[in-house]
Amino acid sequence: MQAEDKRRISAELTGDDAVRAEVMATMLRIGSGPDKSMTKLERDTAFVQLAMSALERVIDETRVATGSGYPSASQVQDFLDRKARSKEVGSGETYSI
Repeated sequence: MQAEDKRRISAELTGDDAVRAEVMATMLRIGSGPDKSMTKLERDTAFVQLAMSALERVIDETRVATGSGYPSASQVQDFLDRKARSKEVGSGETYSI
């Protein structure tokens, strides 16, 4: 029997980042409704799994936009910044968490 791959990710968020994470988890209803019995570890795991799925999508979009097969973290951040600026200009609205 093959052992399951595991990776522990540990992060301590403080200040605005901690508040942003709580707001996002609340907006996504992680740990509420039918998931009310989730432990903190299960809620954090669900949050990180969703964040990883979103990051995979952004990496793919960055690859297409930059032509880079393996974009760096700074290239992904630049792509996100440009995308946010164009969204602000295009809609006249700004979004922040």
